[in-house]
Amino acid sequence: MPRKAGTGRKRIEIKRIENEEARQVCFSKRRTGLFKKATELSIMCDAEVALIAYSPGNNVFTFGHPSVDSVSDHLLGRPCVNDQISNQNRARVVRELNNEYMEVSNCLDNKKKKGEDLKAKLMTSQFYNKQWTNGSIEELGLEQLEALRAKLYEIRKVVPKPSDDLMKAVVNQIPLSATNLMNQRRSLAIPMDHLVSQNFWFGNHSVPY
Repeated sequence: MPRKAGTGRKRIEIKRIENEEARQVCFSKRRTGLFKKATELSIMCDAEVALIAYSPGNNVFTFGHPSVDSVSDHLLGRPCVNDQISNQNRARVVRELNNEYMEVSNCLDNKKKKGEDLKAKLMTSQFYNKQWTNGSIEELGLEQLEALRAKLYEIRKVVPKPSDDLMKAVVNQIPLSATNLMNQRRSLAIPMDHLVSQNFWFGNHSVPY
């Protein structure tokens, strides 16, 4: 069976675009493509290139390699005394930017490595308990609450000071949880007076060790 012939790419008729908005859009797209081709030509062929384009709105757009002025001076036979200096400055700026990039990249890699190391230490730490980190304090039993409080005080000794606010928020929930347990145990006629006599310390409060 013969293959159906495709339409292929349609050739765009080169003529003035009457619609003003469409003309502006076409200019913007074609200008970008033109400057891109000029950049490729200057890089691949080491050519000196200068482009000047005026938009339908009378805005000027330029591109030059190494610069529009140097190309125009070359065209008009003027001495290009600034070309060597311009090239030297460009090479210096490129080196500086490359050094800054390498410094930032190395710093980012170091920070990522430190973060991974800290995460690994946390996961293997004696303070890490999956049951505590994934659950609610209200769901813990009395023995678990007491163990959690002890661990929090151990963590407080080794964790930097900025974490105190977070620890304070966690520890302050423990008395409420213990009180809820006490009320539940009282309803079952199990004495829990020793719980309410305990003091919790964080900030300006005291805790017996």
